[in-house]
Amino acid sequence: MIRRSGFCRKKYKLWEETQGMCIYCGKSILVDDFINGNESDIEHIIPQALGGSSEWNNLTCSCRQCNRSKGDLTAMDYMLSQSSATLQDYLRRLRFLISAGLITKEKYINLMTPKTLLFRKV
Repeated sequence: MIRRSGFCRKKYKLWEETQGMCIYCGKSILVDDFINGNESDIEHIIPQALGGSSEWNNLTCSCRQCNRSKGDLTAMDYMLSQSSATLQDYLRRLRFLISAGLITKEKYINLMTPKTLLFRKV
């Protein structure tokens, strides 16, 4: 029971940091729908298939349609496959979320990183 309520709190915080919207398309997601997994998901920004973790800075709120369409792409690679207008809306959303202090710098970087930069040596 405690584990479940902790999981719900985590989901609520993810929902809250995106202001109740899908990070990718901006679609409004009702909090109860996100908590209950109705047409919405906790999404791995950098997919596990590419080495992404299940840590806080690699998780976000997504509508199910975007999550399924994104598949094993990074968030940025997925957004680059969308229309220019959709990409620009996404970038505006991210700038707002980082400037308002709603997402961490690390999460912002994850949301902006294409696959080509994941395995680059520094």
